[in-house]
Order: sequence, then structure tokens, then C-alpha cells
Amino acid sequence: MNRALRTAGHQQDILLELGIEIGTRPTLAQRAGLIKSKPKKWLESDWRSLEDSLLQKKTFRDACSICLNRHGKYTIVMTTCSHVFHQSCLKATMQPKTVSKCPLCRSPYNVKVTKRGLRASRNFAASQIQAFVRSFLTRRRLVKTLSKRPSVKALRSEYESVVLRNWSKEAICSTSTMIVNTDKLLEASEDALAASRRIFSQIKLAPEKESDEFQPAVERCIQDQSCSVCLCPFKGNTVALRGDEKVHSAITHSFLLMLLIKAVNPFQILDPPRLTETLIGN
Repeated sequence: MNRALRTAGHQQDILLELGIEIGTRPTLAQRAGLIKSKPKKWLESDWRSLEDSLLQKKTFRDACSICLNRHGKYTIVMTTCSHVFHQSCLKATMQPKTVSKCPLCRSPYNVKVTKRGLRASRNFAASQIQAFVRSFLTRRRLVKTLSKRPSVKALRSEYESVVLRNWSKEAICSTSTMIVNTDKLLEASEDALAASRRIFSQIKLAPEKESDEFQPAVERCIQDQSCSVCLCPFKGNTVALRGDEKVHSAITHSFLLMLLIKAVNPFQILDPPRLTETLIGN
């Protein structure tokens, strides 16, 4: 390679390491330190750490510093100086043919759209709406209940105790209903896992159709404690192989997982007739 071309490439690498764009040179004021140069391009890890810190500080719950409207409806952007704005508001403050500066700290910045911040602001707005509705319904119910109190002081305390007792019963019933629904969901998932386990336990491998890939599955199932297909722990279920020899169903599960992975792999096509013969056997 020509020496001049090699030197030019080395200079470009130095400029990239310094964060200076190729084709632009820093001005005299920037070299003297009077004016800040353009910020370096951030990596994805830097943006991720900045986004995590903003989420931890709950910055996305505040309003935009330009339009003073809350976030959640429009696209949100974050800057390298740890400020959050609406994308449209920040674009309106940019001046053509000049270095973009932050409207708050007046420093050069890079910008990136954040989806996690938009989701966090929407979740916060939804929780506020739910809290407002619940408090309104509770106050309305309390006002209606207090308006029906008897005028006699002796009966008023008894009436209030009965009302509070009924409210506590309703809260307990709603909690028990939620627990019952959760138990039903867990039972349904356990039934589905048991059904899949029964299906896989009925599969037998013919002795003459065993391949060389079966032995690695046998070695791997000794170390595993649960099936990777049905997520159930291995038990004493066995399948017959080579006459009277008994092997745990863990081998069958591991071998089926290997076949499934190879079937969905676009670079390794498994022969369908061979797969059917291997699974069904004689």
C-alpha cells in the first residue's frame, strides 16, 4: 500500500478515537478551551446506563421543560446532559447552521429517543388516573353512607359499625376471589404440563433406528434434573430399549429436544421420514 494512503488512514483512526468528525477541524477557540467542542458519539451501553439512571430518578414523571406539558403523549428524547424533552419541542429550539445546545444548560449534546421512558410516563399517568377514580368513588360512597345515618346518637354508632363490618366483608371476599382465580390458573397450567408429559412418555424408540445423536442425549440427561421440553422434574418413568434394558424418560426428553432444535434450525434440515421413523419406531 502507498505510504501516503497508509498515513491518511492512520490519521482518520486518530480522529475517530478523539471523537472528531472526519472532514472538520476544531476551531481555535475549541483548541484553546474557550468553547466546548462537539460531544463524542455515545455507545449503546452509555445510553442504556443514562436511561437507567433517569428511570431510577423518576425524571420521566416530570413535565417537559419547554412546553410544560407532561410526557406520555408524544415522543420523548433524552440528551447526553441528562435532560428529557419532547422531540418536537427540542427540534423547535434548534437553529440551522449552528451547534445544537441544550435549552437548559446551554451545552452541546447528542440526542436519543427513549421508549422505556415513554412507557414509564404512561404507566405513571395511568396509575394517577386510577388513584383519582378510586378516591372519587370511595368519597362518593362515604358521603352517601354518612347521609343515611340516623339522627339519634345512640343508633348512630351501631349503624357505623354495621357499615364498616359490611365493607370489611366485601374486601375479604374480593381478596379470596382473587386467590381462587390464581389457584385455578396454576391448576390449569399444571394440567397442561401433565398432559404434555404423558404424551412425551408414550414415545418409544426402535432399537434399529437409534442414531449417533442419542448417546450425547444420554450423557446430558444424567446432569439435568428437569425436562427442557415440558419443564417437569424427571421421575422413575422408563422406556424399553434393547430388550430388557430400562432407561429413564430423561433420555427421551433430551433426545426430543435435540430433534426439535434441529428441525427449526434453518442451516440443518432434518429428514421428515427419518424423524417420523425415529419417534414412532416399530
